[in-house]
Amino acid sequence: MKNKILVVDDERPIANIIKYNLEQENFNVET
Repeated sequence: MKNKILVVDDERPIANIIKYNLEQENFNVET
């Protein structure tokens, strides 16, 4: 089972970059 992380940032592009990088490390990410 993947670990889940919640990314909260008021700048959507930054949140998307963080989400992408964490997903590459096999995390389940919610934004």
